[in-house]
Amino acid sequence: FSSTTPVPSAWGLADSVAFQLLGEGLIHFHQRKKATFFDFYTINSHHPFRRPEDGVDSPELKQQAATTPDSEMHGRYLTTLNYTDHHLGLFIKRMKDTGVAKDTVFFIFGDHGYNFEEKPGQGH
Repeated sequence: FSSTTPVPSAWGLADSVAFQLLGEGLIHFHQRKKATFFDFYTINSHHPFRRPEDGVDSPELKQQAATTPDSEMHGRYLTTLNYTDHHLGLFIKRMKDTGVAKDTVFFIFGDHGYNFEEKPGQGH
């Protein structure tokens, strides 16, 4: 792993770097025809929702967030989800391009949501 400089997020490596490392691990085991299991979760989509510099700013997401009581935080949340989705898409494409996806099962789900006062009294 030398193609990407690790960019720390608030909790760890930026999702772009983490997906890159995960891909390298899967490719490594796939090339050696070794069965393996990886448990992986993203970091950037967690509070305080700081998008790394390689993220894309979306005016549409900011407009959507403006309809909630905490629009600034909600905007950061939506932007980081957009960032993570983008890098997930690049990861899946890489797995298809390298042949890893044809004999790999991916389970993708969220570990929790986040409440922006749509349901008062509930957190995430």
